[in-house]
Amino acid sequence: MLKIRTFTFFGLMYIITLFACKKSDSPAQGKSLVGTWIWFQTYCDCPGLPTTPDSVGYQDILTFNSDHTWKRVQKNIQIDSGTYQTGHGSFTNYYPGGTTWTYDSVSFYKNKINVGWDAYQISSGDTLIFGPYLAGGFSSYLLPSNGSMWLVKQ
Repeated sequence: MLKIRTFTFFGLMYIITLFACKKSDSPAQGKSLVGTWIWFQTYCDCPGLPTTPDSVGYQDILTFNSDHTWKRVQKNIQIDSGTYQTGHGSFTNYYPGGTTWTYDSVSFYKNKINVGWDAYQISSGDTLIFGPYLAGGFSSYLLPSNGSMWLVKQ
C-alpha cells in the first residue's frame, strides 16, 4: 500500500511539474536598451582617476533603436554603428561553491556578423552600466580593457 501511495504521489508531482513548466520558443531578452544614452564616467581596473567627458574633451553618445539598430557618436561624429540583439545569461564563479551571477547582454553586429558583445545592467531605470565583470569577463566590445562604462538616459 505504501509503495502505491509513494508511486502515486511522485507520479502526480511529475505530471504537475510537466504541465506547470512552460518552454519559451523565443530567446531570453535583457532589459530594454532602447533610447539615447549619454556617457558620464568610465572606471577602469588600472591606476588613475576615472575618465569623464571633461577629462577626455568629448562626449560619447550611444543610441539603441527599437528596430535593433544602434550608433555611437563622439565629437558629433558617428564612429560606430550596426545592429544589435539583447539577451540574458548567467555564469558561476570557478571556485568551489562559487556564486552564480545573472546578467543582461547585448551582441553587436555589422553586416550580420557578430563583432562583439557586452554585459550590462540598468539601474534606477535611467543609468546604464556596461561591464565585462558582470558576466565574469575581462574585456568586451565597448570596453576593450577591463572596467565599467556608465551612461545616463537622455
